[in-house]
Amino acid sequence: MARSELTDLNDYGGEGLGQKSNAIYNLVSGMIKRGVPINGVGLQMHVSVDVYPPPQDVLANMKRLAALGLEVQITEMDVKIQDDPRPMQVRLAAEAQIYGDMLSTCLAVKQCTAFVMWGFTDRHSWIPGATGHPDAPLIFDAAFRPKPAYFALMNVLSQK
Repeated sequence: MARSELTDLNDYGGEGLGQKSNAIYNLVSGMIKRGVPINGVGLQMHVSVDVYPPPQDVLANMKRLAALGLEVQITEMDVKIQDDPRPMQVRLAAEAQIYGDMLSTCLAVKQCTAFVMWGFTDRHSWIPGATGHPDAPLIFDAAFRPKPAYFALMNVLSQK
């Protein structure tokens, strides 16, 4: 079967382990058993510095999806910091840690074939328009300068 005939599933809220990720796993497992052509699952990873899945849960989820023969991708990643009351430098450090942890997690699974952010600069993030509050969820600031999250990703990549 040509790759163009395969289907991918991309959804939010099922990145770690829990009810939704179990439902996604059961859905794609059932699809495979029925012969439905599915190639992979995208984990959208719209998270915040105070609500994000533990990396070990994301890893376990990725591994179980990969064990089905599927590619797994982190897609649309951004890390909302607007609701955190801590000083900006603390929020940016927390954001950087999450980006680094999630890239490390992806790189630990051979079948994780992409790590994609929902944009690259805070200037064009969708979050402020959706929430009505300023935010800085991406790896470059509004002036296109790299943030700690950028350097966290570069650090992870330099170790591979």
